[in-house]
Amino acid sequence: MVTMRDVAHAAGVSQASVSYAYSRPEKLSGEQREYILSVANRLGYPGPNIAGQSLKGGRIGAIGVMVTDTLAYALEDPSALMVLRGIAEVGEFRHMPLTIVPLQQAERGRQVDVAAFRKSPIPMASPVVRGLVDGLVVFALPDDNRVFHELVKRNIPMVTIDGPIASGIPYVTIDDRSAAAQIFSHVLDLGHQEITILVDRLTPALTAGLVPRAKVHESLFRVSRERLLGYQDAAQQHGFDFRRVKIVEAGGFNHSSALRAVDAALSSGRSTALVGVNDLLALAAMDRLAELGVVVPDEMTVVGFDDNPQAGTRGLTTIRQPMIEKGQVAARLLMDLLDGRPADSQILKTEFILRQTTSRPAA
Repeated sequence: MVTMRDVAHAAGVSQASVSYAYSRPEKLSGEQREYILSVANRLGYPGPNIAGQSLKGGRIGAIGVMVTDTLAYALEDPSALMVLRGIAEVGEFRHMPLTIVPLQQAERGRQVDVAAFRKSPIPMASPVVRGLVDGLVVFALPDDNRVFHELVKRNIPMVTIDGPIASGIPYVTIDDRSAAAQIFSHVLDLGHQEITILVDRLTPALTAGLVPRAKVHESLFRVSRERLLGYQDAAQQHGFDFRRVKIVEAGGFNHSSALRAVDAALSSGRSTALVGVNDLLALAAMDRLAELGVVVPDEMTVVGFDDNPQAGTRGLTTIRQPMIEKGQVAARLLMDLLDGRPADSQILKTEFILRQTTSRPAA
């Protein structure tokens, strides 16, 4: 196994310089750091083992929660908030600092080079890389996120929720595909033939609007991809041509992006049902429909997915998934890893919740 000493010898520098290249890049010139990292990469050195450092020096007493978007997303998105609440409720973590590690995306309107995004370097100032957390809960990252896969190489203890599934990394999730099929079957059983699906994001690029059919299978966000495939499964089971369904991408996870997606859906042709891949999209649809004087469900059926707190107060038909429990389970699994115990992945149960936002299409 290649060590820091091997890299230092091959590069003709001190071990301290190799350590600085990973943890304190400001101590080196840009050229020197790049040279050291290139030598390390050539030798197959994955970087300092943060888990090993913790075992030698004792725990730091903090864990990180890595989210796919901005800090504002983590603090505003109901699902993310429920995950954070679940983590904080676990006994061992009640008094432990949580470090939120956002992987901020580009601003709307700026075209994202997805190939460049995949090759972008891991942020060296990240508290994860600097060893300022004992382990990570990774929430809703795209499958090919380079930071995640780099951290896997570094053997940092972590558990994923609704994100990439990697060998040896425990995860917490639900059967998104079968749950999505269940709620789409409900829409089809009511007799709807003109259906539009609202999805937040399929790739890291902030694209929005009608989605080409092939993009469904190319989606880098596992949850969105699985739910769309679940809708497709239900259509096939009902003998309904899924190609008739319009799919509109919001290009973001916030309320304003959701409203733009609803506007695009309403302007793309007649629909009698709007299917939100999550409750945020479905609730935004209800907001816009109310502004336009469209009565739900008499004139438009709306369904969501998640059963966030607003879904109940607004009477939204949805799929209930245990977001708080996801955070709790992930926290316990991470504690198992930190204590040297085996941590087994878990698939939690969902429930179809029928409320007041669905009906048969108007004649």
